[in-house]
Amino acid sequence: MEKGINVTNRRALRQVARRYMRREDGSLMVLGLIFFVLILMVAGISVDLIRHEQKRVQIQSVSDRAVLAAASLTQPQDIQAVVEDYFEREGLLQYLVEVDPGDNTLNMREVRVVTRAAIPSLFTQWIGLNRLESAVVSRAEERVSDVEVTMVLDLSNSMNQFDRIENLRIAGEEFITTLYENAEGNPGAEDRISVSVVPYTGQVNAGHQLLGYFNTTYDHPYSACALFNGSDYNQLALSQTAELTGAGHFDPWHMDRNAFMSFCPNHPGGIRGTMNSTQFAQYAASMGLTTSADDFEPMHVDTAEIMIMEDDPDALRRRMRSLIADGNTSIEIGMKWAAALMDPSADGIIQDLISQGDVNSEFDNRPFEYDDPDAVKTIVLMTDGENWDEWRMADPFKQGPSRVWHSFERPANANAIISQLVAQGAHGPAFKWPDKPDPQPVGTRLSVHDHTANWWSQSQYFIPARNTANPTSGTWSQFPDRHDSSCVEYGPNRPVAQRTPFRFYACNNWILQELDHRELWATLPVRWVGAYLYHYPGIQNYWNWIDQRISSLAPAAKNDRLYNICDRLRAQGVRVYAVAFEAPPNGVEAMRRCAYTENHFFDVDGLEIEQAFRTIAGSIQRLRLTE
Repeated sequence: MEKGINVTNRRALRQVARRYMRREDGSLMVLGLIFFVLILMVAGISVDLIRHEQKRVQIQSVSDRAVLAAASLTQPQDIQAVVEDYFEREGLLQYLVEVDPGDNTLNMREVRVVTRAAIPSLFTQWIGLNRLESAVVSRAEERVSDVEVTMVLDLSNSMNQFDRIENLRIAGEEFITTLYENAEGNPGAEDRISVSVVPYTGQVNAGHQLLGYFNTTYDHPYSACALFNGSDYNQLALSQTAELTGAGHFDPWHMDRNAFMSFCPNHPGGIRGTMNSTQFAQYAASMGLTTSADDFEPMHVDTAEIMIMEDDPDALRRRMRSLIADGNTSIEIGMKWAAALMDPSADGIIQDLISQGDVNSEFDNRPFEYDDPDAVKTIVLMTDGENWDEWRMADPFKQGPSRVWHSFERPANANAIISQLVAQGAHGPAFKWPDKPDPQPVGTRLSVHDHTANWWSQSQYFIPARNTANPTSGTWSQFPDRHDSSCVEYGPNRPVAQRTPFRFYACNNWILQELDHRELWATLPVRWVGAYLYHYPGIQNYWNWIDQRISSLAPAAKNDRLYNICDRLRAQGVRVYAVAFEAPPNGVEAMRRCAYTENHFFDVDGLEIEQAFRTIAGSIQRLRLTE
């Protein structure tokens, strides 16, 4: 017999092997071991990556803070020393590779820091990586850029509620202080910042000086507002040659003769002009200020007018403290004036104002071009409301004879004035006499000429009941009130010896003058005149009379104009910061739509407006991380 495994044994072994190969128990353990090793590798790599990222973030943070501190123009220390100090305090000095101070000038400082760190690996060495390297580059600059700012501020009547106007005054001061604090200590930096202030209500009072640069119509001495058409909002510039219609000076609201408020605002002295001297002294003391011109605007300054390119922070703070509020809201008119003054086409106006000493001569290159890399053009827009109806006076009733007569005591120099008017003939000024109707009814004599009334008796002058605020009765006469047999008539259609630019009677003791519309609307509310000088005498139906003289532009059209001008400013890179200050939903939406980006929009309440203005001022001149 053959030694070894016989056939029978070999057959048995094959059967055992066959059965072993067919069995599956224990196979998952092998697979599990494989996956376990893979998981350990992935987890290990993750740990290494996390360690690397933590170190990178730590170095990046220190590097960013170091370059920001070193790049500050007010930093007196050596740039290299400042950067090294930051890294040493964090125990990271070994990672600092390079500090590049850049090409620094008086108005710009640049710092670049390079770091490199090698983190020994614990697990990634399994895949051939013995360490993970991280290179961090931080760069910062502070540049005292040429800064051109326009503040467009809502001074409508609702600002008098809930201390809003007081909060705005505080916030405005804080804005100016913060803006100029960033320039303090830097040679010439103050001359690089200009701030214009455009207060708006239902209209914007540009001021006679500024409006004089445009081809305006219907001018008058009481205020300086203009009407814009929809097409005016299709461009930022405002033509100095195309005709610009004057808005007039009138009160479209009141039926009370004693409650006059012009739709085109004028506020001589600002808050000073709203109080008697004792009240104003108490108000100033409550704020820790004096009543002098160092702290508040004097009476000859109209705070409703636009302030153009001011560079004196004290003058700007004084204007902020003196602001007062009344009227309604036309945001788009404020933005139109802001855009016009920031457009490079206004350079001729600025040059002339410089020649007159009204603007700093350092601003002779302003307004800047939109693409000037060294200039910051910014608008700060604020409202507490939303666009409301814009009242407009019809052109035929803005100037010229009004048919309303006013009589007053003959002045001592009447003969000299009459001689001057006769010398001018029919082509002199439309109104000359210094007196105009007193808003108080006592002692005031008014008459209304109605050429269609009582033609058979020639009693064409209605004389309202005297000493009555709202007269509903009166008498008819052949002549204006206070006329007597001594009166001599003057006017444009009289003989040469009595030919003057407007009609009046010169009597022994009285002057009876037909008011120019400009004088009439500067004294008496439109609705009061319509009711008590025309409607109650039966001369004309009240509503027909009103519709002939005033109309309004609806808020929807005004919003379209606002969004149009804001879009065009955005397209030119003008940063518009928009602040909704306790505004209703429509006002919030308007500010959101006008803001340069969502980050330039603020929705604030109460004293939050102070923080918003401080943030905006800081961001205009803030340090910028550039890498």
